[in-house]
Amino acid sequence: MLAEVIITNVHKRNFAFGHAVDPINEQVFIPSHVVEGIDLKPSDIVEATLVPNYADKSSSGTKYMAVKISLLNTSELNKIDSVETSQEVDFNQVETEAQDLTREQLDELVLDFIYETAYCTTSEISQNLNIPHKSAGNSAMRAFSNGLIGKAEVYGRVGLQRPTFLMWAKEANRFIDCD
Repeated sequence: MLAEVIITNVHKRNFAFGHAVDPINEQVFIPSHVVEGIDLKPSDIVEATLVPNYADKSSSGTKYMAVKISLLNTSELNKIDSVETSQEVDFNQVETEAQDLTREQLDELVLDFIYETAYCTTSEISQNLNIPHKSAGNSAMRAFSNGLIGKAEVYGRVGLQRPTFLMWAKEANRFIDCD
């Protein structure tokens, strides 16, 4: 079965977990040999070929396993239309500079990126600014804590203790007003 899967966790040993959102609503295990060669990050969206997971694994909550995946959401993220000015902004130009930034410079860069999008995930910030996922999340959280941006927690299903991924926007109403 083909399904759209949102990546929720990538382990350092290169296996991953995701949450299928179409056509089913279930957790998915992605073995390391399937992930191999793909730079997955939490909140990436993949198209996956799913099979029933092994009986001992499916009884503990992971009913499906991916046998093949392809990344869906990276190429369109390189250029983003500015909501306020309708100018095209190319964030790839900052990739080489992003590695040697101070904390304040990083925060300013992340804040600028968030302000230029309707809304974005931590993974999109990380990918577009070429910074580690954790640094992108920490910087966005500092901006949220200072009242500069809005934050939305997205849960892939009922009963999860932690959100599947976080979304960030200049203002909270951008999560619902996307015209």
